[in-house]
Amino acid sequence: MKKQAIPIYLFSFFMVMPGQALFPVLPLIRDEMNASYSQISIFVACLGIVRIVFAFPGGFLADRFDRRKILLLGGLLSIMGLLILSVSDNIFQLIVSRALIGMGSIICTITILVLLAQIASVDSRGVMMSMNNVVHHAGAIVSAALAGILAGWYDWRLPFLFIAGLILISMIMVSVSLTDQRPDRGRERDAGSVNTGFYLQKNFRTEISNLLPVFALSLFVLFYRGSFRHTLIPFYGKDVFHIDVMALGLYISLASFFGMVSLLIFGFVSDHYGRKVALIPGISFSMIAVAALYLPKESNPLLIACALVGAGSTINSMPNVLISDLVPSGSLGRVLGINRVFGDSGYFLGPIVVGSLLDHFGFRMPLFVVAGFSVFALILACFCVHNRPSETLKQ
Repeated sequence: MKKQAIPIYLFSFFMVMPGQALFPVLPLIRDEMNASYSQISIFVACLGIVRIVFAFPGGFLADRFDRRKILLLGGLLSIMGLLILSVSDNIFQLIVSRALIGMGSIICTITILVLLAQIASVDSRGVMMSMNNVVHHAGAIVSAALAGILAGWYDWRLPFLFIAGLILISMIMVSVSLTDQRPDRGRERDAGSVNTGFYLQKNFRTEISNLLPVFALSLFVLFYRGSFRHTLIPFYGKDVFHIDVMALGLYISLASFFGMVSLLIFGFVSDHYGRKVALIPGISFSMIAVAALYLPKESNPLLIACALVGAGSTINSMPNVLISDLVPSGSLGRVLGINRVFGDSGYFLGPIVVGSLLDHFGFRMPLFVVAGFSVFALILACFCVHNRPSETLKQ
């Protein structure tokens, strides 16, 4: 790992914490607000709408302006959202807070990916992109467990105030550690024009048309995360298996621990043996996790499902790796922004669909929907996504 990536990873670690701390306490929020599953799913899903709106502008900012300042802007928006969340007493305030956190997260997510793609060499891209997701899972381990413990001891609002303070510290770290990060237009044009034998033509429309399978894959990844990992698992734990909030936080942390291990292994594998070798097992583990909830209760099916969700976490990083393989760096931010529009459309639809199905059909029907999407993603990965490892790209 290159030294200049360290402050970026640290900032990424803190920025992922607000979203991950939310999921163990969702049942407590629902009980306090006396809300339906559909209302809570709208609260969860509004993050997707905000990120859809700001994804392409965020990519444009990352391509054109000082990336350090963009990171600080994203951190400030997230802190504002966390402060509102910590004093919320109705669904409307919850949605406003979630929207601000979403604005901050999408701006920072795209900027961080552009910085990492700029730093990484072709033969280390899978590892460095996956490492960013490893950092996300490390943040999720800490924040989910922390939220469960603090909510169990005191109140569900306390973790978000604590995380706001951590993000403020991370903003100070970014200000001190990162030098001027304005894009070097000449260097990025040169980087985009290197003849690797596999880069797409520089025509922007051509790039987009060739990336449609990757965009569809991103839609699945975030649909899966929004519907299954971030909505169904918390409510299965509380309302079906009657797991308390502290234990639920630890379960979600366990998923993130397995995710760290999976990303480290499959990030290396993708660089040496091909992207599909990492992608197909990730989708398969994610599909099996859905089926695990049908196991007998004595086998602790939620714990098994969380472990399998973590094992499949390589799906989180692979769309970004595939795009970085294909797109010249001069337009990478914009393409990543378009990718997030597709992905966050899935993140918006996932919780909305699950919340509506839970209210009208109970807990089984949403599992069939998620399983169907998983089959679609597996077919897409097998037949429509490239499998070129870095050695091929360098030729």
